[in-house]
Amino acid sequence: MEGYLDITGYVDDPRAVNGLQVGGPEDVEHIVGAVDASEASIMEAVARGADLMIVHHGLFWAGIQPLTGRHLRRVKPLIDNNVALFSCHLPLDSHSEVGNAAVLGRQLGVHLDGR
Repeated sequence: MEGYLDITGYVDDPRAVNGLQVGGPEDVEHIVGAVDASEASIMEAVARGADLMIVHHGLFWAGIQPLTGRHLRRVKPLIDNNVALFSCHLPLDSHSEVGNAAVLGRQLGVHLDGR
């Protein structure tokens, strides 16, 4: 997925942590998506039996953050339930096939040219 979304080839904010943020199972059968890795969306992913959660806004930004309070309440359910978390911000915004702008443009009947 990192290759398909060209995460390493895309210039994003240097503080962005795109890609796998929390490891999970080797085999993935059930994937859920959300805009934000919020407590509510993570609990919904767990309730739906997800193996992998793909989000636009992940948990980590600008390096390692203490796992306390609200941050711990978001990470712990992922680890306890073996749910992987994959985050992709600007590379997903601009992806020519599955990016936010590309999908919205197709839905609106707009022809998009370039990155």
